[in-house]
Amino acid sequence: METKKRIDAGRRMTEMLNQGRGVPLPFEMEAAVIFAATNGYLDSFSPEEVSAVEKKLQDYLAREAGGALAAIKESKEIREGTEKTLREKLDAFVARSASAA
Repeated sequence: METKKRIDAGRRMTEMLNQGRGVPLPFEMEAAVIFAATNGYLDSFSPEEVSAVEKKLQDYLAREAGGALAAIKESKEIREGTEKTLREKLDAFVARSASAA
């Protein structure tokens, strides 16, 4: 079971890191999405769902976490206050996505 979890986590990360040709993500969005993936926020989604979920996540973060994204862009890192806000927004996204499923 642990091996399957690791394989699925790797598949999710691979899917999440794929970017459209000629459509690179801005640094702050890429940092936020990688943060979400590495901190388990995408674990409840199957690897096959990750591409669609990532797009919804990006739209959600652009709408709901603009201040956190701006702070990441400015500081080039996820600082403590920004991390707290980002985690709150990611918790809300996962809860909303789970209830919509």
